[in-house]
Amino acid sequence: MQMPFIIYADFESLNVPVAGCSNDRRKSYTRQIAKQVSCSYCYVVVRCDDAAKAPVLYRGENAVEHFLESLQAELAEINEVFL
Repeated sequence: MQMPFIIYADFESLNVPVAGCSNDRRKSYTRQIAKQVSCSYCYVVVRCDDAAKAPVLYRGENAVEHFLESLQAELAEINEVFL
């Protein structure tokens, strides 16, 4: 399917151990042993004619929130093309 723009994105995460409570071994249970914390992302915006912007790379805290803010800015730029 042809699209005017495509965004390819990738996240990296850290597996952070979590403390758990003791479980009743007589019953079935699921125990969480780690929590994934996003620490970086990279994305690239590609137009339908294969022209691509420079990749955007971010490493640091609040990677998910930063990613969403960056995508909002990209959306504003893409919308300018269609106005």
